[in-house]
Amino acid sequence: MFETDKDVLDWYERQPRALSKDYVNSIKWDDIKDHPLNPAFFPVLLYMRDIEYYTDMYYRELLRTPTGRDPVIRKFMDRWSTEELHHADLLNRFLNEAGYPTEEKWQTQVIRSIPATYKVQTYLLNIAVKPWVAIEDFAVAAGEINQAILEIFRDARIVIPFPKREVRMVAAA
Repeated sequence: MFETDKDVLDWYERQPRALSKDYVNSIKWDDIKDHPLNPAFFPVLLYMRDIEYYTDMYYRELLRTPTGRDPVIRKFMDRWSTEELHHADLLNRFLNEAGYPTEEKWQTQVIRSIPATYKVQTYLLNIAVKPWVAIEDFAVAAGEINQAILEIFRDARIVIPFPKREVRMVAAA
């Protein structure tokens, strides 16, 4: 059926979008409130909405890998990331229509719920700061920069957990 990766991508691109604007507009959103939802499902739907919204974060991480730099995969991911954000918006609308009000700027809340340590470890720690100074001043300048960063993190209550490994020495029996 498919000879190359490009054939797969071309096929995918030709497929009609299941959640077209016309389809979404045809949903009887006003009727949702007439079908009560078990409140136990609200946390599940919130989780699903948030996971769909995190796709942009996954996408940015994937782009940093050899797989994400593959042109065929990247083109697929461009479309996929857009579709997933649309799914998040639709799930949020469903929650509101079902009687579970969400914040107007719920996306900001979702992003804020990501632990700061994750953000630092994933995005900031990959940045190297190297002062442009005379060789003999490098160690002092680098130390001052590291100290300033540490103080900023402490003021913001950002704690970076360092990996820990436990080693047990067991005597042979």
